[in-house]
Amino acid sequence: MIKFYQKTINKLLVCIVIFPLFFSSCIEADRTLGDNLIPDNQKLKVEVDTLNIPLSSNIPDSIQAISSSSLIFGYIKDPKFGLTKVSTASILLPASDSVKFGDNPIYQSSYLELNIDSNYNYDDNDEGKAQNLYVYRLKSDLDSTRVFNSSLTQDDFYPNPISLGSPVYYGGSSIKIYLDDTFGKDLLEYTQDDYDDAQDFVDKSKGLYITTDTPDNLETGGRLNFISLNTSFLYINYTNSAGKDTLEKYYFGTSYALNVSENDTSEELLGDETSPELNIDCFAGVKPYLSGEAFSQTMKDWIISKGYSDKTILLSRAYLKLPFTAPEDLDELDKYPSYIYPAHYQYASADSTKYFYSIEDLNTASYVGQIDRSSMNYICDITSFAQTILDKTLNIIEGDESDLDITDNMWIFPLKATTTSSSSSYYYSSSSTTTYSIDLTNYSHGTINGAGASNNTETGENLKPTLTLVYTLLDK
Repeated sequence: MIKFYQKTINKLLVCIVIFPLFFSSCIEADRTLGDNLIPDNQKLKVEVDTLNIPLSSNIPDSIQAISSSSLIFGYIKDPKFGLTKVSTASILLPASDSVKFGDNPIYQSSYLELNIDSNYNYDDNDEGKAQNLYVYRLKSDLDSTRVFNSSLTQDDFYPNPISLGSPVYYGGSSIKIYLDDTFGKDLLEYTQDDYDDAQDFVDKSKGLYITTDTPDNLETGGRLNFISLNTSFLYINYTNSAGKDTLEKYYFGTSYALNVSENDTSEELLGDETSPELNIDCFAGVKPYLSGEAFSQTMKDWIISKGYSDKTILLSRAYLKLPFTAPEDLDELDKYPSYIYPAHYQYASADSTKYFYSIEDLNTASYVGQIDRSSMNYICDITSFAQTILDKTLNIIEGDESDLDITDNMWIFPLKATTTSSSSSYYYSSSSTTTYSIDLTNYSHGTINGAGASNNTETGENLKPTLTLVYTLLDK
């Protein structure tokens, strides 16, 4: 009997728990409650639009060429992109802060020892190929005015090389280049005051310039060579006043290097707003380009077509999608930049010197233009840059005078990712940080679709370069 009552009580308890659930599950929350109390012009609505953008291509008149990491020399020739050649210049500094030659030192010999940190071979077949080197003495200062790829000309170094014979570099870890007597003897004749003050020494010695020749019959191939700063040296052998043979050491390539680049860009590589393809080259070569005026006109056409002329438009996201077509030779994808990203001119100082820098969005971008080989595109977040162009365009529509300037022109550059790692003994933790900057030191090239590209015939997908805007409208 007790068991019977216990079972009955348990069933009643289950019913008491479950019974209210049938009623509660049928109650619907009215999420529109109070919605009619909010005026329509105060409701925030998120809209999304995608615009075709009229990218063309252009060649920078100059790019900054100062490097705080590497001296670069060599050449590469590509059947499509032509010749890329890089030469380098840097200063000399005594390795010792107490150089004392004594009276009447007798010069014996001098040589330059270049320690190569790495090489970039255009093809595996270029590994170990000969490159003829030439060392010249500078006659112009490497001062703060010489920071661009066009800053050094033949007038800035003496016409005859000081390297003896014909030094040949085959791509190894180092090369020793013997120099003629004139430069070494001059260094021995500098006064003690010249050696005691580093700036005086630099002002007097100027520095050295290293370049290569380019074989006349070169159709394709080549190699770029990279030397880390503070790893290469000039040595002078001399006999001191006591009759002892002595070796004096100087740093070559310390503090900075000026890497002078030349790109043999042909007219065939350039494209306009109707071109199906646009090329992107390294160093000072051709780049996809969108002028501030063309960007603003695209925004203006969109604003008017949508009837937004009297609205405030707030962008929550704006990103470029830059599709590309896979090359016939898929190995060519290895030469495509791993990242590309917009850059623009900025004025660095009161003297109106302008430099290329990535647009400010790069510091906070969700999409930094990394190559997507499966989707075959690059995506770049440019929200704040696009907002600036948008605001200037709205002002123009209202009748204000245009304040677009050179900083609103957008160039697509290869981008370099640098990852630094750090570790802590506390709980054996480790972390890494990746920073990005426009790449002015590495070889790469590629081709993206232009505004004249056809859509995918099977899927209808838009394969033109586009700008997607995610935005909210507000009444003014």
